[in-house]
Amino acid sequence: MIIKSLHIFTLSAVTTATAVLCSGVFLSSAEASQLVRGTSYSLDFEQDARGNDLIAGDGSLIDNEWAAWGLEITGDSYRAGADDFLLLYDSSKAGKDNDLRTGTFTRKGVQYTSPSEGNLLILHEDTSGNNLFQPDDEALGGTITFDFTAPLTNGSSTYNPSYRGVELGTIRMVDIDNNPTLSGVSFEAFSGNTSLFSRTAQELGGTSIFAGASAKGDNSIWDFDLSALQEDETAITRLMVRYEGSGAIAGLSWSELLGSDKSPAEIPEPASILGLLTVGLGAAVTKFNRDLKR
Repeated sequence: MIIKSLHIFTLSAVTTATAVLCSGVFLSSAEASQLVRGTSYSLDFEQDARGNDLIAGDGSLIDNEWAAWGLEITGDSYRAGADDFLLLYDSSKAGKDNDLRTGTFTRKGVQYTSPSEGNLLILHEDTSGNNLFQPDDEALGGTITFDFTAPLTNGSSTYNPSYRGVELGTIRMVDIDNNPTLSGVSFEAFSGNTSLFSRTAQELGGTSIFAGASAKGDNSIWDFDLSALQEDETAITRLMVRYEGSGAIAGLSWSELLGSDKSPAEIPEPASILGLLTVGLGAAVTKFNRDLKR
């Protein structure tokens, strides 16, 4: 699903100018560099960027299915000799990893109901490359990296020169085995090669959507608001999600940030303007009265 929105916000002031209001009263206005929030995206791994349905377990590797959105995904397993393959896992039915089940399911004789997440993104636990039709999440964990490049314009290879990166939204994760401490999951974001922040899920805090079907967090579902760590509206070009043990990603949202040549002046609030005008007019009246007495 794609949600389009448009928003302009100030990054930082770069030049200043002054304007005279009445006698001796100056109003400072700042010409500010701007970023425009363009298209917003919500990735749930059910369809590629062109709207084609994605089928978990059909042997397809996941990497550039959303290149038209400006997204490429890579994996790095913590298992020595692993192929680092990314696959989709269908959490709606039984499979190699029943701790990834979502929706209505039975575990150890107990029935549970959680939000149905459908396809999940996993690091595949396999070193032979011959078992791609049976997705199995990596028990040792690893890193999944989201690289945000300039989205394709109208499906062509022409990139928008004003593209700066993205503003991160929410990431949803399933089966975090270190629940409830969340210490085994971390998020690191970059602008180019510069690391902007690195926080564990425990430090960031999250919203528990489903507590899980065991004390260690099997089948648990968590949301993490990554926008809370995006200081000064800085554009992000890479997100690295690291987790120890098994686990999967159910969704990610973001908005593209574009440079703008629009530089609206920073204007004080109406009440502030009224106060300044009052002071200015008062000064002008006082001067007029002094001139009359001369």
